Amino acid sequence: MTTLVVSVFLLSFQSSCSKEDDNTTLDATQERLFMATKNTPYNPFTGTGGLKNYFLVLLPDGTAYNGIPRQSTLGLLTRAELIQENSLRVGEYEENGNQLVITWTFNQNKVWTLEKESGGWRQNSTKKYEPIKPNLASGTLDATYVFEHTGASGFPGISINTLGVRDQIQFNRDGTYARTIIAGASSDGGVGTNGSIDAGTYTIEGYALHLESNQGTTLSFTIFKWPGEESTVLALNGKRFQRIQ
Repeated sequence: MTTLVVSVFLLSFQSSCSKEDDNTTLDATQERLFMATKNTPYNPFTGTGGLKNYFLVLLPDGTAYNGIPRQSTLGLLTRAELIQENSLRVGEYEENGNQLVITWTFNQNKVWTLEKESGGWRQNSTKKYEPIKPNLASGTLDATYVFEHTGASGFPGISINTLGVRDQIQFNRDGTYARTIIAGASSDGGVGTNGSIDAGTYTIEGYALHLESNQGTTLSFTIFKWPGEESTVLALNGKRFQRIQ
């Protein structure tokens, strides 16, 4: 009886471990997305520093891309499109057991060697690329998200006026959306001078979000819930859209 109980426990433990591995392993026959976060010292004169995010895309054909493409969308990517967007970010990779070796062909043949660690890839002591699974589906979004970009004018470290862009998207569970973009919106509550309003239907396939406008156009974005902030932050092409409703 004791032997039987131990055997059943071991089988259950192995099964749970396998499921845990599945949660952190991406399908190598599909595009794979990874993100690393690194803390850099803050520079008060340039306004840069703090937490910085790095992305890595691996295609099934052995192509690597350093970052998230802005003009193309995961789920629709080809090597030729990535080269056209930014050839310096394009390379080739090989997975050899617990190592991932990337050669950045168009950037002086620089070589990265990353070590496998807990479902991700560690580049060095301060940067580990964690896997991001496609974690959204059509009809599951029912909230409003906003992205705000600001830029200060004036002397370094001294902000005289702040202008930027406000991009707000309302997703509805019935598969419709409404989007408003305002350019020149100021931090003191100014509405801005230029804007656009759009509405239509949306679909999500893997990492790809498609906005099909009532005007007859379609825009596509790479979409995922931000790791660690899944309930409040949505990423579109790597930009953080904060949930407000």
